[in-house]
Amino acid sequence: MKNYTLRVEGMTCPHCEQTIEKAIKDTFKEVLSVKADRNQRLVSLTVLKEINLEEVSKLIKDLGYKVSEG
Repeated sequence: MKNYTLRVEGMTCPHCEQTIEKAIKDTFKEVLSVKADRNQRLVSLTVLKEINLEEVSKLIKDLGYKVSEG
C-alpha cells in the first residue's frame, strides 16, 4: 500500500470534494481510498500499487482545478 498527497487549489464546497473523489475512484481502480479536503486544499490517496500521479493530476485539472504535488 502507498499514500500520496496532492495540493489542489479551487475546491470551494462539498460538491467540489465529491466531484474529485468520485472521478478518481471511477477512473483508477487501484485506489483504495481518496479524500478531498477543501479547507486544507489537499487530495489524499491510498493505493494498492504504484499509480501515475501525472494521470491523476491531469484528471483533476480536466475537472477545472489547479494541482501541484504536496
